[in-house]
Amino acid sequence: MRTLVLFVTMLGGFFWLERRMDQKIAASEARQDQKMNALGAALRQEMNALGASLRQEMDALASALRQEMGALDQKIDALASSLRQEMDGLASSLRQEIEALNIKIDRQDRKIDEQSALLRQEMDDRFFAFHKALKENDFAHLNRTIEALTFMLQKNKMLEPEDKKYVDSHLEDK
Repeated sequence: MRTLVLFVTMLGGFFWLERRMDQKIAASEARQDQKMNALGAALRQEMNALGASLRQEMDALASALRQEMGALDQKIDALASSLRQEMDGLASSLRQEIEALNIKIDRQDRKIDEQSALLRQEMDDRFFAFHKALKENDFAHLNRTIEALTFMLQKNKMLEPEDKKYVDSHLEDK
């Protein structure tokens, strides 16, 4: 990168120098036309020699820059390959962990389903038992109340024996 900056700076310096020289030459040419022809030829020769030297230096810098860029490209490719391998390994490991987690989740789902079924069955059994006990208690209470009423009616001779048999036949199991 420094080489590129140096190269650009030198190139800029070269163009700036060339422009500056042309300005000085043009100003001197107006004042001293005869001297300028001789000096111009000498200057052109010097600039050609300097330009050739500068071109050689710039070619050498460009070649070095290309080599550095090639080396950097190789390093980047190697890092990318290494990173790709690491990411592939990580992805494989992650897939295995996710699969193991899915298996554990499936087991837990089955356990939850089994527990839910058992809980539902237990709740149904308890509800049925409670409903049965409630029904029995309600009918037992009703039966006792009807028996008490029929006894009172019979004692007061307001209920005939055949009516008592009819009432007793319709009472819930004792």
